[in-house]
Amino acid sequence: LIPAPVATDNCPGVTIDRRLVLDHRNECYIGTVTYEYTATDRHGLVSAPVQQVLTIIDCTPLKVVFPEDFTVECTAEDGTGFTGALDPSVTGQPVITGDDCELVAISFEDQILRSSDNACFKIIRTWTVLDWCAFDDKKPSNPAQFTGTQFIKVIDQVAPILTVPGDEKVCIDGTDACSTTVNIGTPVATDCTPDVRIRAEWTYIPDPMYCGAAQAGMVGDASKGFVSPAFEPGVLTVTFIADDGCNNTTKKDVVYTIEDCKKPTPYCRDGIRIEIMPSTGMVEVWAKDLDLGSFDNCDGCAKADVTISFSSDPSDDVRTFTCATLGTQQVEMWVTDKAGNQDFCRTFVMVQDNMFGCSGDSNAGGMAVVNGKVANTNGELIEEVTVSVNGSADAMPNAAVTGAAGNYNFDLSVGGDYTITPAKDMNPLNGVSTYDLVLLRKHVLGTELIDNPYNLIAADVNKSGSITTFDMVELRKVILQVEPTFTDNESWRFVDANYQFTSDNPLTENFSEVYNINNLASNMSVDFVAIKVGDLNGTATPNSLMGAESRNTVGTLTLNTADRFVEAGETVTVNFAADMSDKAGYQFTMAFAGLQMVDLVEGAAKADNFNLNLAQRGVLTTSFDGVAEDGNLFAVTFKATTAGQLSDLLSINSKHTAAEAYTTAGEPLAVELNFEKSTLSTDFELSQNTPNPFTGETVIKFNLPQAGNATFKVMDVQGKILLQNNAEFAKGINQIRLNSKQLGATGVLYYQLESADQVATKKMIVLE
Repeated sequence: LIPAPVATDNCPGVTIDRRLVLDHRNECYIGTVTYEYTATDRHGLVSAPVQQVLTIIDCTPLKVVFPEDFTVECTAEDGTGFTGALDPSVTGQPVITGDDCELVAISFEDQILRSSDNACFKIIRTWTVLDWCAFDDKKPSNPAQFTGTQFIKVIDQVAPILTVPGDEKVCIDGTDACSTTVNIGTPVATDCTPDVRIRAEWTYIPDPMYCGAAQAGMVGDASKGFVSPAFEPGVLTVTFIADDGCNNTTKKDVVYTIEDCKKPTPYCRDGIRIEIMPSTGMVEVWAKDLDLGSFDNCDGCAKADVTISFSSDPSDDVRTFTCATLGTQQVEMWVTDKAGNQDFCRTFVMVQDNMFGCSGDSNAGGMAVVNGKVANTNGELIEEVTVSVNGSADAMPNAAVTGAAGNYNFDLSVGGDYTITPAKDMNPLNGVSTYDLVLLRKHVLGTELIDNPYNLIAADVNKSGSITTFDMVELRKVILQVEPTFTDNESWRFVDANYQFTSDNPLTENFSEVYNINNLASNMSVDFVAIKVGDLNGTATPNSLMGAESRNTVGTLTLNTADRFVEAGETVTVNFAADMSDKAGYQFTMAFAGLQMVDLVEGAAKADNFNLNLAQRGVLTTSFDGVAEDGNLFAVTFKATTAGQLSDLLSINSKHTAAEAYTTAGEPLAVELNFEKSTLSTDFELSQNTPNPFTGETVIKFNLPQAGNATFKVMDVQGKILLQNNAEFAKGINQIRLNSKQLGATGVLYYQLESADQVATKKMIVLE
């Protein structure tokens, strides 16, 4: 209460006025307040001013009662944890009285101690209560600061909840090797206590039909999954073990059944000729007689252990031909491997009756031979063309398949009408590359026209009767393997070899892709010209005898990017640039391991220059033909799933889209990645140890902006120094290898790096 002023006057009726002059109180309302008073009588006469100074002090001291020790027990069956149970609203908070004129701040810090008496761990919670109105950090001892310690005992007898990937079938395919690695999925553990360790033990039992050996192993940190060694067919059992550090353990198994899923490779002879036995009027042929060295990637311990048959039934291994099957008979030769995978090739059996055992008459049957060859514009003979015949005769021969000699043969009844039709729709990428896109673009833009009628037919990729940018889109989809084959076209087209083009645009002509025979009178030959769709520079391989064309490269297209170390969980954008001033285009397959693709950043190369459908398998295919004036082609944003150098995680290969580039003159170039060494960081930086948690050995990297002396030490949670190393270190990246045996402790530890003017500390976990 403020004392009231008193004023006297010779006449009654005096009024008193108050005015605040100065307020020197702080935010806690402690200090002085100055008022000024004046008295006015009824005649308006005012007295001289009088000042009053009020001094405000805090007469009630601050009192703090810290919470008592507390015990928390995990009883949640779902292992949801102590997050809520360790909240101060549950474990207790300081009780404060006398805080009428104070500005109070309350905080606490937790320190975890493992294996404390009968608890899983203890939390030492240090409370600090601060009266900011009276606190003076320059005084060594200040009554305005209160500290107290609370011990929270944590008891956990609930095992972690462990969720593991489902059992899985893993295929060995796409390779000539009879083994594969297995991508072990990521387990998830939910538990009361923090820092749950997930490790794995695995055993591999080989399929007895193959030659693998039983193996076993373990992975110290399996929390993010892992990649197994390469195994042959068999069963890989992975046991995930979740350990919460409180003697509670959960185990679960995942079974990976490794199977050979790759089809065997059949090789057929280019037909065989057999003679009817005059004595019986028949002849037997064994399927293995047609084999020219078929093989399988997983041929078992017996080696080359594949079964040859005439159909998908492996026991169908012999055929009998009679006088009713004279002439060329198309057959299939099936190959079956140990795992039951099958594939086949087509060939023919020419049944002959040179000794007239069927009729005794050399002119019997009224037959004529229709044969011919299939070749490209360079005269190279085309293999695996299925030539079919349709006609008016009662019995028509089966279709013939050309061998490496590119020929076919039919025995047909004289006087009939027939249609000969060649077809081949396989391996659309044979002879097709981004350089064909370069030539196609020049034609569409009118800078360099295609004048060969057969190449114009090859350029009409979508078979629309005209050549436009839509043909480029379709061709690029096949190169990038967005589409497995041409959507509206077959891989090969065929034109009657006797057809003569009469105009500048063959696509407008009704050229014949079959050959019609009316009233067959005698033997005749019908040839076809083969056109590989999309191959504008004539590089398609025509047959197995010639093999793939060998083109010596004249140089290398180098894609430059910066090399750096990435931590697990880190997101990084990798830029790719190259000198394209004298280049017409490129294509390649980029593989990335330990990285998850997040985004594609366009540069000169746009989104349609890529196939993103394979990204989940760690693959990106690209095809680019165009201009990149500044050399900046594209960038990819990755999230690292494992720690490592980018140069160890990224590579270029030809697994899906062949890696090659081209000069503006059309000369072939190799493609390679160049990882430029990153400049040294100018920052003082201490990295997280890897692996973490760890058993055995871990690596700690750090960066020093200048060479000099630094101290590295490891401490337990109580601050006890377990290891200390003082040494001279170089400028830039340095690393220290730690072995758990050096430390003599497990659980949560701290490591610290201190230089002349910098210090950094991080936490790590050592497992038993």
